[in-house]
Amino acid sequence: MKKFIITFLLVSTTHFLLAQDFHWGVRAGAGLYKIDINELDIYDDTRKKFGIDIGLLAKYDFNSQIGIQIEPGFSQKGFKASGIQSLNQERNIHLNYLSLPVLFTVSPFQNFSFLVGPELDLLLSSRESYDGQHNDLSTFFRQTVDLGLDLGISYRLLTRYGVSVKYNYGFMPLVKNWKVDNKSSSSGSDLYNQGWVFNLSYYIQ
Repeated sequence: MKKFIITFLLVSTTHFLLAQDFHWGVRAGAGLYKIDINELDIYDDTRKKFGIDIGLLAKYDFNSQIGIQIEPGFSQKGFKASGIQSLNQERNIHLNYLSLPVLFTVSPFQNFSFLVGPELDLLLSSRESYDGQHNDLSTFFRQTVDLGLDLGISYRLLTRYGVSVKYNYGFMPLVKNWKVDNKSSSSGSDLYNQGWVFNLSYYIQ
């Protein structure tokens, strides 16, 4: 029975991967991220930061207009900030994630699709850099899982290539009640990922 189940799964998976309605490939691009803060007045400055975004792409078309697309990969998020913890140097905050967007696709026109769906992110590492120094922030960014929503569009170029633009907003607070020493405010602030992702895709099948 066990061998039958394994064989059935292998045959089903192979059939699914070779189906004409299934497409897969690789993608690469960049993300422009910042943080959403519920009390901006306690920060001197926070700005957007670029990071790489690479991974795979797998799409299954239920019909000519509706499909589902999975984009596992590596995503660099984070932000630039100054005036944090009584220090005025500009700091680059690097948050590296293993990401898994699961997107529903709606194609009202040929080769053009709207994208919407959840994104699950697993934090791999967190660090800051400034003035040639690098510090680990794993004890500060303790929220290792982020769940967000992706909204975007994609366009298929020729047969093998595609481009996409997505907006990602995280719902899980990266740090809750972040206190800042150089401000008189006694309240804290929750931080949330948000940003744009630009990808170029190459479809192998």
